[in-house]
Amino acid sequence: MVNDIKSNDKNNELLEFADDMTLEIPGINGSDTSNIEVNNIVKWSELNRMPLNINKTWVNGYTG
Repeated sequence: MVNDIKSNDKNNELLEFADDMTLEIPGINGSDTSNIEVNNIVKWSELNRMPLNINKTWVNGYTG
């Protein structure tokens, strides 16, 4: 796996292991950077020809 992907916000944490990754975005002062981070991952996966399995993508704790 290419290890050049980084989160856009210093408060967010992107954890990588083999062919898997987890993005942790804390709820700080009502800011939501999740769309920016997901778009960053999608763009990275396209540039690196790494398929993104959207069916295995989920949100933990979403109350929307």
